[in-house]
Amino acid sequence: MQRTLNARLLSAVVALILSCVSVHGVHAASRVKAEQEVSESDVHQTAGQRMILGYVERVWFQAGAISVKAKLDTGAKTSSLDARNIEVFEKKGKRWVRFEFWTRDEETPFVTLERRVKRFVRIKRHTTKHQRRAVVELSFCVGGRPQRSEFTLIDRHKFIYPVLLGRKALKKNALVDPGSAFLGGYDCAPDAEPRP
Repeated sequence: MQRTLNARLLSAVVALILSCVSVHGVHAASRVKAEQEVSESDVHQTAGQRMILGYVERVWFQAGAISVKAKLDTGAKTSSLDARNIEVFEKKGKRWVRFEFWTRDEETPFVTLERRVKRFVRIKRHTTKHQRRAVVELSFCVGGRPQRSEFTLIDRHKFIYPVLLGRKALKKNALVDPGSAFLGGYDCAPDAEPRP
């Protein structure tokens, strides 16, 4: 009786495995056929007119005058850039900030900028006291699309890339392909109007 039960159980397991392989094989074959039929223009249409960018892209600031590599990070809410020697001051009754934007370019390693402070954020640290960081709004261009977003000013010299683009900067215009880099191209017209 035990042998009969084991044989039936073994037979049922083999039948289940074969049916799964058969269904999976049909599903995989139809998926491959469907993927082959999708063209590049279809991908952009299904993306809701959003551009598809790699996890690293070339980004332009200051109407195309500053070009840097940026990491696109959908895990970060706010964007940040490598800012050093940050000085907060008052101008016409408003808080402004002067900072050195480190581009890591050999010819122009940094550019001094002044921007109005949009707000301050408090960053909690496990090992040290919290940090208060200024947030500014900057125009930039990636993938040929000018736009505007908030950037947290932080010393990023320990990071590989001087700029990090977070979800707020990407959500309306881009999808990120984590397996690719530099999909956005190099077309950023200096006179194009940024998107909010």
